[in-house]
Amino acid sequence: MAKSAFEKQLDAVLGVVFESKAQTPYEESRGRLRLVCDRIEKHLSGGGKKVVVTLQPGFKANVGHQINVVVEVPQRQYRDTLFRAYIPDRGLPIALDFYGEQPVPVATHADMERTILNFLAQDETRMRLQAYMDLAAK
Repeated sequence: MAKSAFEKQLDAVLGVVFESKAQTPYEESRGRLRLVCDRIEKHLSGGGKKVVVTLQPGFKANVGHQINVVVEVPQRQYRDTLFRAYIPDRGLPIALDFYGEQPVPVATHADMERTILNFLAQDETRMRLQAYMDLAAK
């Protein structure tokens, strides 16, 4: 059966979305968050524990697209949002929300990385990360 005009238009639009090779500033910022997820997952999954850390899309807000950094312990059916980032279409500035309060704006990727490192180094955050590892070990 021949494709309808709508199907052809849909294929054209989706083709541009999924076949584009150029990385946009938004994708670069998202990629840097992906790196954070990968490193956290690697450290939490040491010693055979299975912890999955993913980026999950949220809603579009006035500060950007919400991206949730989610920690999952599949064998315990547990998931928690570690923090949120809001990335605008233009990629920067990013707003980081660690505590569900006022997001912290960061102007550069270096600022984002430094702010995330400071968050991860806090005692409260380290205790959460340890709790994830403990859940995975049971």
